[in-house]
Amino acid sequence: MSNQEVTALLKDAQAFWFRWRDNVPDFSDVDKWDVVLKEANQIADDHGGSVHVTDLLVWFCTELHERSKERS
Repeated sequence: MSNQEVTALLKDAQAFWFRWRDNVPDFSDVDKWDVVLKEANQIADDHGGSVHVTDLLVWFCTELHERSKERS
């Protein structure tokens, strides 16, 4: 990936994180989790879906999931 591609990925991933970090769906809210995962998958698709891209997004989604479980 070029520097510009990495920067674009990080901007999109950061925007995803900022959108959901303080608005974590309830653990049982399947519809809301579908939205979260759809957004993450779209970012992965937009940035080529390489292992580094998906690892970053999986980490964010896992962190959101853990936070959701802690609240329930």
